[in-house]
Amino acid sequence: MNQLTVLKMASPTPASPNAIYPVVLKDEKDLILVDCGRTDTVSQLREAARNSNIDLNEITKIIITHQDYDHTGNLAELKQLYPSIEILSSREEADYINGTKKPLRLQELEAVYDTLPESKKEDVKKMMRTFGSAVPAHVDAFVQDGQVLPWCGGVEVIATPGHMPGHISLYVKEFKILITGDALGVQNGELGLANPQYNGYGNRKALGGKAAVLRH
Repeated sequence: MNQLTVLKMASPTPASPNAIYPVVLKDEKDLILVDCGRTDTVSQLREAARNSNIDLNEITKIIITHQDYDHTGNLAELKQLYPSIEILSSREEADYINGTKKPLRLQELEAVYDTLPESKKEDVKKMMRTFGSAVPAHVDAFVQDGQVLPWCGGVEVIATPGHMPGHISLYVKEFKILITGDALGVQNGELGLANPQYNGYGNRKALGGKAAVLRH
């Protein structure tokens, strides 16, 4: 039987107040984790999985929606714990995930650091450490827009650039659920495109039209 489970990982520190919600897809063959949480939070991920009666020892694949540390932070440790897992992402995001390129958020901060007043630099240093905290992990396979993955009866990959240039979303056909990573967000209780402040890497309207079609 196909299953889709949303995990809730509590925030590890007061400085990172938002909960993280990785998704687990499970069918007769595979257990797939969609994104994997902040750096050094594998214990929270395991606890969230146990609370949902999911055994992470069964994991076969991890698919990453985009490069940010709160989506890739545990990737290297999970690969070390479970060497046989396959890691997937879009081709555009892979170089940032595997460490060939620095994360774009980190690049932005480094580019402006020397222009900042001294009073701001310590806070920005902390942000730089945070955005650079994910340990690189090798991406084994690329996915692309329109590809249908053979999980849980079919999972369609949808390119949703904007938050990051290679950001992807996943439409799980059997459940009619769209996993959006950070392409969508909730503001004042309403679902909409992610905060434009963090959405400058591509076509911000990419998700809007496709998601509307998928809902019908």
